[in-house]
Amino acid sequence: MSRRGSLLLMLALPAQAALAQIDHDAQALLVVEAEDLRADPQASFASAPVSYFLHRGEFDLFTLGDLAVGNMRSFVNEGSPVEFALMQDLQLLQPTGRMNSVIMFDNHRLDGSNAWIGGSLSSYFVDRTEHSHLSYVMKVHPSNDAFVGNDEPRRHRLFDEAGRFVGPVVIDVLGDDVLDGGTRENDETDLLLLDRWLDELDPELGVRTEEPIARHPGFNGSFRNPGGEPQRILGGSATFGPAHNPIVFDYDEEAADFSRPGFRIMRLRVTSGLHWGYNGTYYDPQRSGEGVTFEVSGEDSRTLTMVWYTYDPAGSGEPLYLFGAGRVVVNAAEIDLYRSRGGRLASFGNPADVEAEPWGRVRVAFGEQCRFGAMEVLPNDPETAALPELQDLYYFLRLTPLTADQQRVCGHVVIPEAPFGDTKLLEVGPGARPYWFDAVEVH
Repeated sequence: MSRRGSLLLMLALPAQAALAQIDHDAQALLVVEAEDLRADPQASFASAPVSYFLHRGEFDLFTLGDLAVGNMRSFVNEGSPVEFALMQDLQLLQPTGRMNSVIMFDNHRLDGSNAWIGGSLSSYFVDRTEHSHLSYVMKVHPSNDAFVGNDEPRRHRLFDEAGRFVGPVVIDVLGDDVLDGGTRENDETDLLLLDRWLDELDPELGVRTEEPIARHPGFNGSFRNPGGEPQRILGGSATFGPAHNPIVFDYDEEAADFSRPGFRIMRLRVTSGLHWGYNGTYYDPQRSGEGVTFEVSGEDSRTLTMVWYTYDPAGSGEPLYLFGAGRVVVNAAEIDLYRSRGGRLASFGNPADVEAEPWGRVRVAFGEQCRFGAMEVLPNDPETAALPELQDLYYFLRLTPLTADQQRVCGHVVIPEAPFGDTKLLEVGPGARPYWFDAVEVH
């Protein structure tokens, strides 16, 4: 039995910061996720934390062609938890710098559970000036000193000089991007997650070398390094834990060979608040028969437009279409709703005849991955406002499929059957609200 999924939580660094009231003019909500692009993750090398660093564009983790030094040298040897030492390097250079981590999650699974893997998403507020750039590193396990990362601190910009978010930012990491740290001989011995478990970290193990960081030749016996010896990783396996509940790693000769042409590792995706990836139709399966369409428009100053297809609250069964638009603040908006009267189908007289009548107001907020949200409905009519169905938040899930472009900025969201598609899983109890609903004040 394989329990590789357990490794996600064991390797993950503390990643989720609580959302609090913020000054949205100076700060922004970033959502960072790492999508697993490997064809067969369960037979490939192990998933490790992807550590990312937010800075002003001055934090240089390493330089391709130079030696790995200091804490970076220790990181390429063993990886987690040396990331904490790299964070100290960042804060010595820039005390306001931030570090966090995410875990690659597998979007090839169809049961929908991948969307809830701990550590796969990181969302918290950042400063638009102090955290204008992103750098990342990830150790490849098992290996002597293989890793991926960006050596140019200004390569991945998040905010421009005026503090405007320039994303969504999408970073595809390929097998050709794997680097050799140059700190250990590639003899494939004394390797974490092949010869040793996570409690046996030792950055000083192995035959030490002093070579510059370079493109990795590939595991021994790989497509790019067929004559490398000894071949212990590709085709190798390891078992850890008790016999009645072992953790098994099988490193398939093809699925774990990152040197094969076209090999894809992951996609880092950085978004900020609501964007066009959230556009679409949403509904509550418990209230099937009505739904809401949302559209985010604009760049720096964004607007959320909505149309709610519902029914007369008096119970006549007559359709009721409510519409409105409001300014987006991070992940939320307050929208004045209207209903229209006096028109006729396709009539040229509609511009003069149609009257928009105020109906009420809603506060709308969305969670991560363009997948779900909720609204607080505040009708003007006291009898409608007293309806039991409107006393708690109205939760909704995405109904329309994501386009290919939306998948790049949202992730490939699978809309599964119940119970995963049941909005009851989102609810936090009568009168309570999820953290993402009241994360910001909307004025």
